[in-house]
Amino acid sequence: MENIMVAGGAGFIVSNLCDFLLVKGESVVCVGSTIIDPTQDATRFRGC
Repeated sequence: MENIMVAGGAGFIVSNLCDFLLVKGESVVCVGSTIIDPTQDATRFRGC
C-alpha cells in the first residue's frame, strides 16, 4: 500500500482519481479547495 497525496481533490476529475486509488487499496490524502467552485463535494472521502 502506497501513501499518496493528491492535490486538487475537490475537482471532478481528481475526485474520480481518488475513488480509483481508494478502490485499489491505496492510502490517499486528498487536498482540495472549494473556494473557486463551492458546488464540489469531497466529503465522501472522509474516514476512508
